[in-house]
Amino acid sequence: DQLKKNVFDAGVNTDDFFCPIGVGTSISFNTKSDGKTYLTCYEGVKIASESANGDFLLTNSGVSVRNCDSFVTCQKNSDLKVMRVDFNLDMGITGGTGDQFWTFVSKVTVR
Repeated sequence: DQLKKNVFDAGVNTDDFFCPIGVGTSISFNTKSDGKTYLTCYEGVKIASESANGDFLLTNSGVSVRNCDSFVTCQKNSDLKVMRVDFNLDMGITGGTGDQFWTFVSKVTVR
């Protein structure tokens, strides 16, 4: 739910979101407090929230992420205003008896 909380802190103007063209590994946006936040998926490593307030890991230690190339997509209306931010990736653990990954999907409607 940290991804959702970050998106809810975004400003409400179309210009506040900096979305990838198509699907990408990161999204950034201006926040309601006049800061800027970056949400980035680092292949095999982590998901991070980076802002003036600090850098925060959004995945637990020991959790690996993959398919970061399809991490984020912005759904826009006909006026090109961002209406929804979709997150999609695989999270899991590696080692031991083998890799185990699960698909994580979250669709956040912009307020």
